[in-house]
Amino acid sequence: MPQFCTMSINQVGIFFILMCPITFSSGTLVTSEELKELKLEFKQLETKLETKLNQLKEINIRLEQKVTQLEAKNAELEIKVQLQAPGSNNCETITQLTAKLNGIPRTCQDLRAADPSLPSGMHWIDPDGQSVGDSPIYVYCDMTTGSTAILHDSESPIDVGHCAEPGCYSRSINYNASIGQIKALAELSAECHQSIKYNCNYAPFEFDKVPYAWWIDRDGNSQYFWAGSNAGGLPRKHFCQCGIDGNCVDNSLKCNCDIAAPIQLADEGVIEDKNVLPVTQLNFGRTLLETSSGSTMMESVYCDFTKLYDNAGVQKWIGYVDVKSAPVHFYVQRNSNFTAERTPITFDLARTNKGNAMNLTSGIFTAPLTGIYFFSFTGHARFQNSTFVHLGVCLYFNGDYIGESHVDERNTITGQRSTVSLQSTLNLKSDDQVWVQINYIDPEVVLDDDANNHFTHFTGFMLEEEIVTTI
Repeated sequence: MPQFCTMSINQVGIFFILMCPITFSSGTLVTSEELKELKLEFKQLETKLETKLNQLKEINIRLEQKVTQLEAKNAELEIKVQLQAPGSNNCETITQLTAKLNGIPRTCQDLRAADPSLPSGMHWIDPDGQSVGDSPIYVYCDMTTGSTAILHDSESPIDVGHCAEPGCYSRSINYNASIGQIKALAELSAECHQSIKYNCNYAPFEFDKVPYAWWIDRDGNSQYFWAGSNAGGLPRKHFCQCGIDGNCVDNSLKCNCDIAAPIQLADEGVIEDKNVLPVTQLNFGRTLLETSSGSTMMESVYCDFTKLYDNAGVQKWIGYVDVKSAPVHFYVQRNSNFTAERTPITFDLARTNKGNAMNLTSGIFTAPLTGIYFFSFTGHARFQNSTFVHLGVCLYFNGDYIGESHVDERNTITGQRSTVSLQSTLNLKSDDQVWVQINYIDPEVVLDDDANNHFTHFTGFMLEEEIVTTI
């Protein structure tokens, strides 16, 4: 009873929650907005490290398989060299060596029958027979049952990423045995099975009668069942273990993951059709949500209301074909007064700067992507005692004047303040620049600010990306 593998495919990454307080050497407190930014940066770093670790694990598994294969070849060649060595006329030795070469059992069951004292572990077997077909294979033998397990490179959880089209994620499964040897082992066995588990969040196997996930069998055929056996051999027969047992989350569906809801679910089962095993490739699609613990995400979709709700194409994703819209937003502040004319207002503190498009030192925002952006500026003009004073703050786009906001006061008293503000929505191309500057200011006026109050605010964000420019 061979057991090929236990494999777990995991869409969702690993998440950490920062519980420790964070302080800086300057003694300034971390705001909730900064803490969120730090958590996000930490999560992104953790995800990169996790991806790199999985890549290293895969490389290590492949190297171990190569070593195992080379060891098998080496052992076989050593025996053949000894048999063909010049001057080797000792018939008894040749007979012993030939017996050794031809003594590799075809299954773990044969190995256990030959030597019941052998412990469970890695052993050599040759399912297709000695001197026939492929080389012997190195497998795990369970000596309590006589079952055989063939190792492969996808036994650890794997993140299938995020993409929209059917089967857009594809992964080949590499075994520590040839398909010929696996087929031979299946023929010698009364049964064989392979288990699989898929953790999903709004990532169905099938949606609106469109298959988004399937696996490839040993003969290169696509299979859509994830448990049991497709005994009838029906094309595109789709079901999971919960569909067999009749206890799926939605009884009208054949798999838990097929429910179109952004909640954490899973489908797992054991494929038992030995006429099509092993799984040689996995394909998944419609894995769009980047989920995290305790959070949800809103998706933008195009709805075709001329079609019925269960028709194909009634709902399509926006910005998820070959590219994905990247977020861009910033919110910056000053810590001190500003009075310079005809130069961009600079900033000291970034509450957020997603995409790093806002340069605090120069005071200039450079659009990283073509699209529609919104900007807002607010500040305080502080006056001294004067009969008439004024201040004008202007918005510039690639050096061109867009508009301004100004305040003027008469018969002011020292310390009097007025608010100046402006907003604008602009259609920017990649590398276009936007900034605010003071075009005129009286000597008795300052753009007022300090490290405690933060009266000056400049914020901006991308409303809509022009996706076609990035394809």
